[in-house]
Amino acid sequence: MTQAASSLETQQRLNALFVALHRRMLDVGLSLSLVDTTGQMAMTAAPDDPLASVLFAEGGLCQSLQEQAARRVLEDGQPLTIVSPGDPVVLAAPVFERRRLVAAVVACYWPLDMADEEALHRACDKWGLDFTSVAPSADGPALHSIDQADHLLRVLQQSVDSELSLTVANDDVSKLSLNLATTYEELSLIYHISGTMKLTEHPGSFIQREICQGLLDVLSISTASAIVFGNAHAADPDDIYHAGSPLISDTDLKAMVEDAFEPLQAEPHRVVDNGTPGRVKSGPIQRYAIVPMLSDETVIGAVAVFNKQAGEFDSVDVKLMRAVADQAAVFLTNHRLYTELRELLIGVLDALTASIDAKDPYTCGHSRRVARISRRLAEASGIEADRVERIYLAGLLHDVGKIGVPEAILCKPGRLTDAEYKVIQQHPVTSAKILSGIRQLEDVVVGMLHHHERVDGKGYPDGLAGQAFPLEARIIGLADAFDALTSDRVYRKAPSLPEVIEEIRRNSGTQFDAGLVDLLLSMDLEAFLVELRASDNGRAMDMPEEAIR
Repeated sequence: MTQAASSLETQQRLNALFVALHRRMLDVGLSLSLVDTTGQMAMTAAPDDPLASVLFAEGGLCQSLQEQAARRVLEDGQPLTIVSPGDPVVLAAPVFERRRLVAAVVACYWPLDMADEEALHRACDKWGLDFTSVAPSADGPALHSIDQADHLLRVLQQSVDSELSLTVANDDVSKLSLNLATTYEELSLIYHISGTMKLTEHPGSFIQREICQGLLDVLSISTASAIVFGNAHAADPDDIYHAGSPLISDTDLKAMVEDAFEPLQAEPHRVVDNGTPGRVKSGPIQRYAIVPMLSDETVIGAVAVFNKQAGEFDSVDVKLMRAVADQAAVFLTNHRLYTELRELLIGVLDALTASIDAKDPYTCGHSRRVARISRRLAEASGIEADRVERIYLAGLLHDVGKIGVPEAILCKPGRLTDAEYKVIQQHPVTSAKILSGIRQLEDVVVGMLHHHERVDGKGYPDGLAGQAFPLEARIIGLADAFDALTSDRVYRKAPSLPEVIEEIRRNSGTQFDAGLVDLLLSMDLEAFLVELRASDNGRAMDMPEEAIR
C-alpha cells in the first residue's frame, strides 16, 4: 500500500473516531477536539449551551489550552490533565493506531469550582472577558468539579481506545470481506477455466472467452489481451486476442510484448509492468502488466492487462495473472499434443481408407465422398455438431471391412453369385470387428455395422427395420447409395442425375428413410456433385477436431 493510501485510511478512521467520541463527550458536557501530528486542530465540537460559544469558539479560552496540551501529548505520547485556577480543565489523550501515534484527542470543560461569582470574576479578569456577558451563560452548565478531572481523563482515554479498536476492527472486517469476495472471484475464475478446458475447442475461442474475458471481469481493468506465439518452424503467425476496448493496435501490442520477450526468455518467470525500465509509460496506457505463458520454461505466449481502474497492479493481481497464464499454457500445450495425436490418427485412417479404395480403382475416393455426403445429411437433419462429426467418421470408415473381400469378387464386372454376394455381405461385420477394439471409436461402429440395413427390414447383416434401424446407419446408407449411383462402376457408367433422383425416390420408405430422402433431394445436387468430385483431387482428409475424442 502506498503512503498516500495509508494516510487516507488513517484519516478516515480518525474521522470515524471523532464522530463516535463527540457523541459520548457531549453526553457528559465536554468539548472535544482532534489535533493531528502536525499540531493542527483538525476537528472540534462543543456542547450546545451559551457558555460554550464563549469558551470553545475559535481563538477562545479552550483553544489555546487544548493546543498546548496536544503538543505535550504528541511529544511524549502520554495522557495529560491541565488544571489551573481560573482556567477550564483540559484533558488530553493520545491516539495510537497499531502502536503508531497518529493524533491527540483533547476535551475541555468549565468546572463547578468556578461557578461562584468570585471565581468567575477572577477568571474573566484573567482572560479579558466581560463578566456581565459571561455570568448569565455560566449559570448552570458546569457538570463536573476539578477533582473529577483524573476520572474524566480515564474515561476519555478508554473511550478513545475502545472506539479506535472498534473502528479498526470494522475496517479490518470490511477489508477481509472485500478480500474474501475478491479471492472467491479469483478462485471461481480459475475453477471455471479448469472446468471449461476442452481439447477439441479451438484455442482462440478458449483464450478469448476464458482467459481475456475472465481477467477483464475480475480485475476491473479496461483491457485484457493475450498473444500466442506461432510455431516458428512452421511459419505460423502469432495470434492475438482481446477483451475490452483495445488501447493500441495489434501491431503495437505485438511489438510491446516482443520487447518484453527477450528478458522473459532470460528470466522466464519475470513480470513486466509499467515500473520496468524502458517500457511503455505514456499514451493511452497508464498502467499495465505482462505475464508469460510458460511450457517447460519456454515462453509460448503472454497475458497482458491494461489500466487498472484504481491504483497500480499489485502482487495479488500478478498472482492471479500467473495462475490464469499457467492455465492457458497447460491448455495450449495439451491442445498441441492432442493435435499431433489427432493428425497421427487421421494419417492412419487416411492410409486405411486409401488401401481399401486402391483395391478397386472404380471406387477410388468413395469413402471420403460418403463421409462428406453423410455429414451434409446429418447437418440438414439438425443433429448436434458432435454427433454430426461422429457420423462423418463412420461414413469414412464404413467400407473398411472390404479389406477382407477378395479382389476377384470386389472387382468382378458381372453379376455376383449367391456365394460371392454372401462374402460381400460380411464386410460391415468385418468393419465392426476391425474397429471394435478402439475405445474412442465405439460409438462410430454402429453406423458402419448397419449401413446396409433397410427401412423395410430386408437389409443385412441383421435385418433391422423402422426405428430399430439406427439413424447414423440410415444416413450413411443413403449417402453410400447416392455416391454409388452417381459414380462409374466396372460394370456400368454412372446414370444421369435425373435418373439417380428417380431411383432414390422410388426406394424412399422401403430401402431409404423417407425423411432423409426429402432432405437429400431438396439440395442443389448438381452443385454438390461438382464439390464432391473437386475434393477427390486432394488427399487431405476433411475431418474437424470434434470427430475424434
